[in-house]
Amino acid sequence: MIPGLLFISLATCDSAEEMASAPTDLVESIINYASKTQRLAPDDPIVTLSSDADIDILVPLATFLLEYPVAYVPNPKHHLFLGQIPLDVHEVILLAGPTLRSSRNVTSHRILKFSVPCHIAAAHPHLAPATLQQTLREVYMQRVQEAFGADFSVSTLHTTTTEDRLAL
Repeated sequence: MIPGLLFISLATCDSAEEMASAPTDLVESIINYASKTQRLAPDDPIVTLSSDADIDILVPLATFLLEYPVAYVPNPKHHLFLGQIPLDVHEVILLAGPTLRSSRNVTSHRILKFSVPCHIAAAHPHLAPATLQQTLREVYMQRVQEAFGADFSVSTLHTTTTEDRLAL
């Protein structure tokens, strides 16, 4: 979806540093996952992941599968991360069209929310808030229109926050 997936090492509870490349274990997990999905029968869309995988593999693997632009690689010895690090928070919101709003009292639903450390976004033009918001709108509007037609649209939201700590 978004060009230039970046891997961010969360080695300590108050650090976020860009990694030069994807962790080798993660690349192996992605290749393993891809080979399993190619062998799936259409009526069996379940892929079982290794039970010994830790958060340093599962969190960035989820990022890859969900097509987020930044993959956090947390240290399995820690449980809280990104303490006092300013974050750009991006959301994609599915908006119901007038027909659904009146017939079902459906108005909106958040379909995606993720963060990017501000200092990382500042170093990568495709992660600049305005650019990333535009990319998210374009990608998800196209997907929503293809899936649901004119009954839905998307909105995006950007905020900046600094927290004492976050759990992944």
